[in-house]
Amino acid sequence: MRSLVATAVLVLVAIGALTWLLATSGGAQLVLGRVQGLLGEGARLEGVEGRLGGLLRIRRIEVKRPDLYVLVQDFEIDSSPLQPLYGVLHIYRLAARSVEVRTASSEAAAKIPLTFQPPYALRIDEGKVGELRWGALATRDKDVVVTNIYLRGEGSKREWKVAQARAETTYGKASLAGTLETTAPFALDATASASGAFGERPYDARATFKGKLTAIEAQAEGTVSGQRATVRALLEPFATVPVRTLQVRARDVDLSKLASAPQTRLAVDAQLAAAGGAYAGPVKVENGQPGTWDRQLLPFSSASARVAVKPGRVDIADLAVALLGGGTASGRASIVNGAVEADLRVAAVDLAALHRDLQATKVSGSVAVKGNAAAQRFEVALKDPRFALEGRGGLAGDRLEVETARVRTGGGSVVATGAMALKGRKEFRFEGRAEHFDPAAFMKTTPGDLN
Repeated sequence: MRSLVATAVLVLVAIGALTWLLATSGGAQLVLGRVQGLLGEGARLEGVEGRLGGLLRIRRIEVKRPDLYVLVQDFEIDSSPLQPLYGVLHIYRLAARSVEVRTASSEAAAKIPLTFQPPYALRIDEGKVGELRWGALATRDKDVVVTNIYLRGEGSKREWKVAQARAETTYGKASLAGTLETTAPFALDATASASGAFGERPYDARATFKGKLTAIEAQAEGTVSGQRATVRALLEPFATVPVRTLQVRARDVDLSKLASAPQTRLAVDAQLAAAGGAYAGPVKVENGQPGTWDRQLLPFSSASARVAVKPGRVDIADLAVALLGGGTASGRASIVNGAVEADLRVAAVDLAALHRDLQATKVSGSVAVKGNAAAQRFEVALKDPRFALEGRGGLAGDRLEVETARVRTGGGSVVATGAMALKGRKEFRFEGRAEHFDPAAFMKTTPGDLN
């Protein structure tokens, strides 16, 4: 009987202690004090109110270390006091006004954890964060800011299930739902959607993610300014280069809706793969609405090239363009931090197919271009059965400068230099010498013999 009474007393004391820990503010203060100690030096909790088994509020949670800074303001959690006794942490509401996380990056790729298993089965009916700010310790210039975060889901030893998650950024809104296994190989099955505007261009996209966490097959389709495209990618989030392959397929692309460009109806197919710090692969473009420049159209029917893209640089090799009228252009080009360099060869080009005011020709030769967005220089050497053209000049600030140009037409020739403004009143300057020159060799105009 004494043993029975002692056991009963111990049980009652244990229940009373547990009740005091879960149901009183003093119990919450004791437990959170221990938590603060476990977080180590630099951790601080302020403004603790409420109880662990119910509604608990913490005004400020701060962790300050040389390589990490975390600040959580107006934290609130409302949980069931009894569900933990059955092995489930049931959270009715989890919220924070703001969360700020700053780290000192090691520049190394993230490593996949051994497991994602939670210590307790977990269920969250409603999780909210007003603002999440994530960035580097040294600067705030490149912070990632996400607002109005919402989460509803649950986790067990087998898998995490996100019933609904959504958030907002300056570029639009996004949502996510799916499952992730907690142990290797971490099977993933998720769907996502996003909409908003990027650079004043509206977009709407939907995506699926399947596979395992170390190798995810992603498929997406959507529209940008009304232009529809589909994308397939192989993602390896824990690799140095997370995107391993990328396939883009777009149809009826109208460049005039994306930028200040002629109208088009392009079919684009690109297949890029990570290689040597760049993404490289073939790109093909079919033009379903070719036409002359003077009709505000692009005068080519198809183009193909091998493209290599890396930060600040784009290299285009094996370029092959089929022009209207049967002409072709081939060669290479590169764009480095906005500076362009290109060497092209043209063959059997019909100028009348490029602009209706020009004569029919079969021009062949070379064109070299070098410069940036502010200024470009060019050299041309072209021949036709009726004429030959050599020239050198530049284009800067909407002004064309021809340093030297020499044109031969049969028994005639022109040697010239000059300049012309391409906007406004279009002032021009011309100096040169002509001998038996016929402008009708180039333009659809009255034949002449200029000297």
